[in-house]
This record gives sequence, structure tokens and C-alpha cells, in this order.
Amino acid sequence: MKGSFIKNLHKAFATGLFLLGLSSTASYFAIRESYSRAEWVKHTEQVKGQLEALCSYLKDAETGVRGYMLTGAPVTLAPFHGSYKHVSDTFNSLAILTKDNKEQQSTLPKLRSLIQVRYQILHDHIEDKRVRNRVDSLRVFKGKAVMDSIRTTISQMQQHEDLLLKRREELWSTYKSLSPLLIILIAITGAITAYYFCKQLKITYFRNVQLQKILQQEKIDTDKRIKLIEDISQQVSLGNYQLRLQEKESDVLGRLAASLNRMTASLEYSFNALKELMVKKDEFVSIAAHELKTPLTSIKAYLQFIGRVRLESEEGRRIYPFVSKANLQVNKLTTIIRDLLDVTRINEGGLPLQLSEFSIREAILEVSDELFHSIKTHELFIEGEPDIRVNADKFRIEQVLINLITNAVKYSPERNKVIAEVIQIEGYVKVSIKDFGIGIPKDQLPLIFERYFRVEQTSQNFAGLGLGLYISNGIVRKHGGEMGVNSTPGEGSVFWFTLPTINVDNSHKS
Repeated sequence: MKGSFIKNLHKAFATGLFLLGLSSTASYFAIRESYSRAEWVKHTEQVKGQLEALCSYLKDAETGVRGYMLTGAPVTLAPFHGSYKHVSDTFNSLAILTKDNKEQQSTLPKLRSLIQVRYQILHDHIEDKRVRNRVDSLRVFKGKAVMDSIRTTISQMQQHEDLLLKRREELWSTYKSLSPLLIILIAITGAITAYYFCKQLKITYFRNVQLQKILQQEKIDTDKRIKLIEDISQQVSLGNYQLRLQEKESDVLGRLAASLNRMTASLEYSFNALKELMVKKDEFVSIAAHELKTPLTSIKAYLQFIGRVRLESEEGRRIYPFVSKANLQVNKLTTIIRDLLDVTRINEGGLPLQLSEFSIREAILEVSDELFHSIKTHELFIEGEPDIRVNADKFRIEQVLINLITNAVKYSPERNKVIAEVIQIEGYVKVSIKDFGIGIPKDQLPLIFERYFRVEQTSQNFAGLGLGLYISNGIVRKHGGEMGVNSTPGEGSVFWFTLPTINVDNSHKS
């Protein structure tokens, strides 16, 4: 039944399309012929009008010459001189209008020749009057004969246009009489066809109503199931891996739900395992850092003692540079161990703060004096408000400033300046460190404050564990501020952080 209905529907569509095309074609030809008839009438009137104008301009030329012959006054020749251009333009227009009519085109050269002869005779009349003050009667009769020939030729061309229009109107009359009959026949056929197929559609309609109700109910149930799957998927994407769907694998959605359950279980297992590994790793890093701290302190003390001993011998002077280099490497290792311990304290929420009141600008100046004593490639420029005081851990804030300024220098090796800006915004001080270096790709900006994350560069490699920004962000948040970055690849970066100013209650920090 379904196949028969679709087949009949296709037949109805094809038949209707055919009848519509046939009706449209008949209407098109009828309209086109009506339009063509109007164009034919207009064209005939234009040609006849141009022919009459041509004859009129020639009469104007004769009138001007006749006046000159009677009076001898040159002013009377104005119509003669003016008519020549009008005749030439009119003749050219006639040539264009009749370019698709071979018979008229074949007559135009004859007409042109007669017009030229007529103008020559008129010109001779003028010369006779001007030179000999007389009129040649034979030339007058000859001119009249030429003018009669021109009129006869023009009349023939007009009659030809009338005859051509008559033939075209006879053809249009045929279309005019047949088109309505054809359109009526097509309309009757279309009505019969529409009645037949409407009857077939009516039979099928009531069956489809029942089927539609069944499908609608199934759609409601399916939408509910899909919505439940979407909700569970959203919860899983947020990290809730304990949820499960209660679905039977009886259809596609059931199998999808089962796959989602298996995926969620796998993610829960992997997440718990990863979480356990991260805890163990943090414990290992904390223990290792603590264990390394004591012997490293002893090594540093021994190196400092050796450095203070006067080495007078030649061998002692050779050893001293190596002692200095070893001391420098110990300092680097001490910084790494300090960072690892800070990461552990931040993760555990136990980063201690020793609060004191100080000027943020003075802190920047102290850090600048410490860093740029050894950095000769760059210069720090401080901008903004001169004296904004905060109640914070000065050592930790200087740790943040050192990290941001050294990063600015490290990641802008081809530039020679770094800008620090200090401004006050609604109870907070905002400190910005701006460089003009390589910048950070947009897709890596959301990860820039994650621990162990480092910006990947294809052309340059920079040393570091990727802990500095993570620690700095933890210190700033511990103070009740926030940290962010704005960057454009190839133009530089601006790292900023905020701290509550001195008039803000910081008693909740410890």
C-alpha cells in the first residue's frame, strides 16, 4: 500500500508538473506574441514616421530654396542648410530600423541616390540665382520629377511596412485563437487529475493519522531518553564519573547508553588511578625536596667557606673559579627545591604568609636593583601611580615580581626593555609586567598557569620546569588577588596580578 501510494504520488507530481509546464508554455507563447505584436506595431509606426519625417525635411529644403529664388535673400536658405543634417540622421535611423528587412534594405540605396540628386539640383538652383540671377526651368522640372520619385519610393516603403504588419497580425490572430482553447483544455485535464489523486490521498490520510500518533509518542519517549543521555554526558564531562544509565540494549539508544556506561566506568577507574598517582608523586616530590634541602645546605656552607679561604698558591687560584661555578649551580638547585616545596604547600593549601605593610613600587625597585645588577641586556621602566601600599608577605610578592620580570627578559631576547606599571582599581592595586618578545599562542593561554606547563616554541627553547607561574598564581590567590595574562604572538605579553590595598581588611589571611 505504501509503495502504491508513493507511486501514485509520483505520477500526480509528474502529471501536474507536465500540465503546469504545458500551460506555462502556452501562456508564454501567447504573452510573447502579444508583446511581439505591440513591438511590431511600434516598429511599423517608427519606420513610417521616419519616412514621413524624411519627406518633410526635403520639403523644408525646397521651401528654403524657393524663397531664395524669389527674394535672393540668403537668410531664406536656413531651412535648406538645416534640413541636410536632419535628412542624414533620419536616413541612418531608417537603416537601423530596417536592418532585418532585406527588401527595405535593398530600397535604401535607391532612396539615398534620389535624395543626393535632389540636393544637387537644389544646390544648382542656388548657384544659378546667385551667379546669373535666373532660374533654369528645365532643372526645375527635373527636380520635380526627382521629388516625385522620392515620394513614390517612400510610399512604397510605407506600404511594405503596412503589408508586413498585416502578415504578422494574421499570425498573431492564429495564436490568439488557439491559446485560450489550449489553456482551457489543460485546466480541465489538471482538474480531473487533481480530483483523482486527492481521492487517493484522502484514503491514505486517515491511515497516516494513526501512524503519526504512534510515531509522535515514540518521539516523545526517544527525546526523553536522549535528554537523559545528554544530561549524564554533561555530568561526566564535569568530572562526575559515578553516574550510570539504566537502559536495555534493545535498540540504538540502549546500545549507546551501554557504551556510555562503559566509558564512564573506564574514566572513573583512570581518574582515580591518576589521582592516586598524582598524590604519590606530590608526596615523593615533597619528601625528596625535604631530603635534598639539608645536604644541599651543608654543601652550600662548605662552598662558601672555601670561597672565603684565601687561596694563594697557583693551584688554589685555578680551583677558585670552579668553586664559584659550583656555588652558582648549588644556588640554582636550591631555587628548584624551594619551588618544589612551594608547589607542595600550595597543593596542600598550607602556604604560610608573613604579612607586613609596604609600598608596592618600592618592592619593584628593590627587585629591580637585585636583578638588573647582573642583567645588562635589558632595562626596567616603572610607570603608573607612585605610592600604593599593601599589607602582604613582601618576600612572596617579591618572589612573584622576580618570576615575572625574569620571564619578561628571558622571552624577549631581541628587545632591551621591560615595563612595570602600577595602578589602583577599586580597592586593589594592579601590577603589570610588559615585554616585547615572542608572545604566547592563543590556544596555550588557558594553560599558562598550570604546573609544569611550558609554552612550546619551534624556533627557541627556554630552560625551566614550568613552576614559576603556577607558584606565582598560588601566592597571589593566597593574598586574595588574581592573576592573568594578555598576549599577542610576535608582539609580546603583559602578565598582571592584583592585591588588596592597605585599606582592605586582610585579617582572614594567614
